[in-house]
Order: sequence, then C-alpha cells, then structure tokens
Amino acid sequence: MDTRKEYQERHKAELTQLRSDIAKLKALAKRAKEDAKTAYGEQVKHLEEKLDSAQEKGEKLFESSGDAWEGLRSGAEKALGELKAGVKEAWQSLSAD
Repeated sequence: MDTRKEYQERHKAELTQLRSDIAKLKALAKRAKEDAKTAYGEQVKHLEEKLDSAQEKGEKLFESSGDAWEGLRSGAEKALGELKAGVKEAWQSLSAD
C-alpha cells in the first residue's frame, strides 16, 4: 500500500495526465464535424467537471488526518477511476468518428 506521500504524488500525477488528455479531447472536439461538435463539447465539459471533483476530493484527502484519511481515500480513488473511464470512453468515441 502506498504511503500517504506516495499516494499524493501519484494522485497529482494522474490528475495532471488526465487534464492533458482532456485538453487534447477538447481540441479534437472543436475540429469535429458540426453535428458531432456539440456532443463532444458536452462530453468534454462533463469530463472537466469530473476532473474538478476528483481534484477537490484529492485536496480534502490530503488535508485530512488519521482515520479520515482512509475514509476519504476510497472516495478519491473512486472519483479518479470514474474520470479515467470517462476519458477512455471519450477517446474511443472520438476515434470511431
């Protein structure tokens, strides 16, 4: 199991990578055909909201102590997992077009 410091560094690195992936998706969505542009734009907006949520949960986690740390960690991991799945789905969707 990661130490608190290792987990914090890994969480921040994953968020940075996902933020970059979302920026790339956003650029691709802007170049999509007009009918798909709206759908992709909404998908990117949803991912950005998930990114904000994951970042917020991570910040709360890193500010916590003791027993709260373990309780908040599962919520932060869930948010990060949902964000990763959403980014993967968006890439697949854009690649299909």
